Amino acid sequence: MRPMMAAQQQQGALCLLLVLLTAACSGVQGAKESAKDVIEEVNAKQLENLVLDSDYVAVFWYKRSCKDCDKVLEELEHIDDDTDRFGVQFVKVADKKLAKSYGVKVFPSLSFFRNKEPMHYEGDLMDEAGVLEFLTSLEAMELPDQIEEVNAKILDKIVEEQDYVAVLFYKNECRRCVKVLGELENIDDDADQLGIAFVKINDPDLADEYSLGSLPALVYYRKRIPVVYDG
Repeated sequence: MRPMMAAQQQQGALCLLLVLLTAACSGVQGAKESAKDVIEEVNAKQLENLVLDSDYVAVFWYKRSCKDCDKVLEELEHIDDDTDRFGVQFVKVADKKLAKSYGVKVFPSLSFFRNKEPMHYEGDLMDEAGVLEFLTSLEAMELPDQIEEVNAKILDKIVEEQDYVAVLFYKNECRRCVKVLGELENIDDDADQLGIAFVKINDPDLADEYSLGSLPALVYYRKRIPVVYDG
């Protein structure tokens, strides 16, 4: 009986250990997911550096002890990962003086810094889809006198939404790429008037997927069908 009881005790202890390990792993995973979904808090100096270093920065302005702010923040944190995939840095700031310097007087509010210039969202902050569209639409991404830089995620969205899209594939440290880009930026406005969205992308994997070979290369999407320019 004693050997059997010892075996049962060992088996019970093993089961308990497995349960504890499972619970611990779940807790760690939950903590990681929770941290991942939190919009980062920044101060004035951090925001200044972020705006200087990033093309696209979304700022949620809020006040401490503000129930409406807490409610909106909880909703916006649902799209934090989505904006991150689109290359938009999403942060929150609780600094009334700093907010006022950017023309923000009502809390909560949302501003989108595009090429260091702020735009203020005037829609419903509880509308996650509306906010995401505001932060990731082609119009929001447009920079004056420049062919917009996009990543693969943004390009997919643009190709889905636009009938005609021209894409310049380029790479870093490429003199010819710089020269071609300069020439194409001269016709960016003309393309826009013709209803053609013009963007650029530095994505070696996507370039390989299209078998583009040497870069730069121009790909034209006509109703989601890509055609490689041979000229």
